Amino acid sequence: MSRLFIGCPIDSDSTELIAHALIRWQQSAQKVHWLRQENWHVTLAFIGEVDDSLERKLASSMDLYLSEQPCLQAPLLNLSAFPDVNSAAMVVQVLACPALQALHQVCINLCAELSLPLCPGPYRPHITLARKASSLLPRLLSLKLSSHIDIRQVALYRSEVTDNGRSYRIIHQCELF
Repeated sequence: MSRLFIGCPIDSDSTELIAHALIRWQQSAQKVHWLRQENWHVTLAFIGEVDDSLERKLASSMDLYLSEQPCLQAPLLNLSAFPDVNSAAMVVQVLACPALQALHQVCINLCAELSLPLCPGPYRPHITLARKASSLLPRLLSLKLSSHIDIRQVALYRSEVTDNGRSYRIIHQCELF
């Protein structure tokens, strides 16, 4: 069994922009658990525990469902607590623009076709940057990021627990056109 989700890797320009905006905060906040940049992504659909045979079906279905989906740009908004202000997770909110909403819906349809249960609730796209960040949140929530991310791929990720916390490994990737 693997813990899986479908998401979009963050392009290098956006990664650099976000990292630059956070550098002074990362150096001064030692108790905060910062996610490594290679773990940054925008989740499209969280799936949860899946057996290996279904994982292979999901990867092939992704190729079929996503092969004709266009690349897109999604605006970055600001830093925020997630899922609410009482949370200790710090994220960059991503605007749920129509193109990103449509890509999310394609992933929901793909999972439904395979009878995969999904987490209920509204789609709130974001990039998780840190956990246990409650001490920083009041100071950082005013930081705005006037940019966008270029979404060119959709990936199937496996969430793995390591000695350094969670790691998100891409096990299948589809290029958008």
